Amino acid sequence: MAQESSRIKIETLLNGGKHTPTEISRLLKVNRTTVYRVRKRLDAGVSIKHKQGSGRPGKICKSIKYSAAQIIKSDPEISLRKLANKLTEKKKMKVCKSTVHWTLRHLKYSKPFPTQIPLLSEKNRLFRIEWARKNMNKLWCRAVFADDASFW
Repeated sequence: MAQESSRIKIETLLNGGKHTPTEISRLLKVNRTTVYRVRKRLDAGVSIKHKQGSGRPGKICKSIKYSAAQIIKSDPEISLRKLANKLTEKKKMKVCKSTVHWTLRHLKYSKPFPTQIPLLSEKNRLFRIEWARKNMNKLWCRAVFADDASFW
């Protein structure tokens, strides 16, 4: 079903009386059945607001979400397990790793990747420089290179 804002727009246009359900569906780019369903609810005197689902209410409240956001801001590379443990200690309420993962996904958080990864350590750089100096005078135009790597 359409979101609540779409249902309110449909209600406004239906109450205006100038548009047919087909025109409203084209204007708002919603299914015509949605317009008829909203009109049926309005005629019956039933609310057009979204009904609460019958599932279990969420365990995470706003204060826990806020605490999770604060912890992530202070330590963006924290693991889910450590974050869940910190929230459990801080809020005195058992929160599992998957619940924290689900909450962070709904808050549009994603684990950031490092912006720059050093390709070589200092030790490896020195080895490469040493190797390049040793082999500087070779005739590299006669060298044949083959990439024998397999990617199975």
